[in-house]
Amino acid sequence: MSAPLDRRRFLLAAAALAVGAPEAAAMPARDWAVPAPRRAGGAGPRALRDLARRVRGPVLRHDRGVYNLRYAGVRPDAVVHPLDGHDVQAVLRWADRHDVRLAARSGGHSYAGYSTLDEGVVVDLRRLHGISVHRGASRASIGAGAHAIEVVDALGRHGGAVPLGSCPTVGIGGLALGGGYGLAARAWGLTADEVVAITVVTPDGKRRHVDAHHHADLFRALRGAGGGNFGIATRFELRVHHAPRAAFFRGSLPGAADAIAAWQAWAPETDPRLTALLQLGSDGAVNVLGQYLGSEAELSRLLAPLRRAGASLTTGTSAYGPLQVRWANGRTSARTRFSAKSHYVPHALPAHTRERLVAELARSRCSLLFDAYGGAATAIHHRDARYSIQYLTYDGDTAGLRRLHAIVAPHANGAYVNYVDPHLRGWRRAYYGRDLARLEAVRERYDPDRRFRFPRSI
Repeated sequence: MSAPLDRRRFLLAAAALAVGAPEAAAMPARDWAVPAPRRAGGAGPRALRDLARRVRGPVLRHDRGVYNLRYAGVRPDAVVHPLDGHDVQAVLRWADRHDVRLAARSGGHSYAGYSTLDEGVVVDLRRLHGISVHRGASRASIGAGAHAIEVVDALGRHGGAVPLGSCPTVGIGGLALGGGYGLAARAWGLTADEVVAITVVTPDGKRRHVDAHHHADLFRALRGAGGGNFGIATRFELRVHHAPRAAFFRGSLPGAADAIAAWQAWAPETDPRLTALLQLGSDGAVNVLGQYLGSEAELSRLLAPLRRAGASLTTGTSAYGPLQVRWANGRTSARTRFSAKSHYVPHALPAHTRERLVAELARSRCSLLFDAYGGAATAIHHRDARYSIQYLTYDGDTAGLRRLHAIVAPHANGAYVNYVDPHLRGWRRAYYGRDLARLEAVRERYDPDRRFRFPRSI
């Protein structure tokens, strides 16, 4: 079996995002006015000296950078590395005293670079990475700064797992707050679906344990609003699944337009223990891969519709943890430069749309990634999504991204906030749908001064 492809690296190459195409008709083409922030944002030398006195963790004047190199030139006033929740409380109280804007960071993988900022202070949670597995391995408590590969390793020692994305260095905090799609999604749901409690420090400096019975409005909002809203989550408690082994497949399909038709008819409807992805490149390559939480023999039977569509496939079985490393293409992920857009698609794309999409893709320097929903995988704010499409370029073709996005837009009803797009029009409805008013009410209750704000914040 050839080396697996990273969810981003299978594509081409990267550069700057451009203005997004209009969303589906149900979404406004223009956002309504955002209330003017009431906080100045910057931190001067005197304020930073005061910060250093208030926290035990280091306060640095340089930034280690973010995953997307498009934002490597952003320079915050400082980066503070809290050692624990008490340090995070001290940072929030300091920020209120000095009117300083904050950006929280768990892994630094924000597509739009929102885990850093030019004016204000980054709260880097990397040192909050402890993982403890409860007796019986049915629950795990995970620090917001833990990387996905660390979670895989820690839970794997107990024969357990939680749904995660495939990038090994993504932080659990940002992943869970925005959803968290991966190859166990149709069996177990998104990462956010398995979160049963969150420890969060709100802008008033209070550390709150939130769950379905305590601050339930904030708990529900945090699971899907995306990182950077409402406060700083420091710890997550998640349900753990027993997952010693899994079967997998990968291969190719002929004819991109026909491949989309075959995949979209099958992948969202097949056994929910099977999650399948479709990858299309501008060079005409059509790759398919997936993971099944069952036997290889059962998986082979489930793959019959793809084989009838002409797919050439290989299958195998692996211990669960090593398989996640294979999907991630290793245990580390080098920083890279890319641009991206996304859609949720509630119904199968018609033939003429598939043909236009494939023709445009061939003229671009972009690639497409189709992620199957259905089963336990339901988009947080768009429960009727059959699948999502991620449009990516590692080669700077932002015009191609816009054209591809525009072709699918009339058939889409939203976008995935963890693929946050700084130029998406109608983004409030695209990301949050009918939940927008509820999320805005939570914002007004817990962060009325908009301490946590960025261009795509609630």
